Amino acid sequence: MKHDYKCPECNFVEEKSHKINEDPEYSCPDCGMPMKKYFGGMKKTEGFVLRGNSWERDGYQRGG
Repeated sequence: MKHDYKCPECNFVEEKSHKINEDPEYSCPDCGMPMKKYFGGMKKTEGFVLRGNSWERDGYQRGG
């Protein structure tokens, strides 16, 4: 699984791959400070998007 990491010192952001149950420590390649998991996201990805009300008519509404 891919995770984004950000350096709190210089704001360098990098994507790393590791298992979700792992919590590895990464150092910033620019300044050497420990990087933190970043939930802001590096890339805007297109995925599954529900737009409008048509999905409700197709039987995907909650409880139904």
